[in-house]
Amino acid sequence: MTKQEIVELSVEVTTEYYKNNTAPFLNCLDKKAQWYGPAQGQFLIGRDAIRSAYKAESEHNLSFTMENIQVNAVSTAPSFYEVMLRFYVTTRYPDSKSFKHFQRIHLTWCMHRIKAADGTRTFIPKILMCSITNPHPKHSEDNIYPTHYESSYWNQRTEKDNQQLMSFHAADGSDCAKNTPVKGIERRRRNSRFLRRRYYAK
Repeated sequence: MTKQEIVELSVEVTTEYYKNNTAPFLNCLDKKAQWYGPAQGQFLIGRDAIRSAYKAESEHNLSFTMENIQVNAVSTAPSFYEVMLRFYVTTRYPDSKSFKHFQRIHLTWCMHRIKAADGTRTFIPKILMCSITNPHPKHSEDNIYPTHYESSYWNQRTEKDNQQLMSFHAADGSDCAKNTPVKGIERRRRNSRFLRRRYYAK
């Protein structure tokens, strides 16, 4: 297959994946495929292990919408292709809540040579590695290293059980957490080089 055909196959597999049709993706896995999910601890080795994990969570009641798909591809050898897909994906939950984030999927493809009974050879594309990442926003001046970490990343907000996590620096060097609805503050002191206060508020 050509690089363009691999790109089109990558887009097709990923698009179907977010339509909750994981069959094309699972069918393309190499026997020794590795899968890295976006969260800590999400790491699987081997096609059978990956398929078993997806089968166990096939009834999740989630739906997804993809936007603005961008693809970059490079051929590292005649039989290998590296494809990076970048896009926004919205996850919709059964309770009507939704969460939108930017996602990257890196696919490593290899071409398996299959010899038929009549002696003819065909090449079948297989996924050797799939790595999924959800990058956080960066400071406009941080091209490589997060040198503006304190001003950019500590102040991000995330939702947690209808609450907001607000992070900011503590003048007294303490780490405070408010994890009850508005009333009562639990003060926690931690021996850390970077100390901050964290409040959960409705």
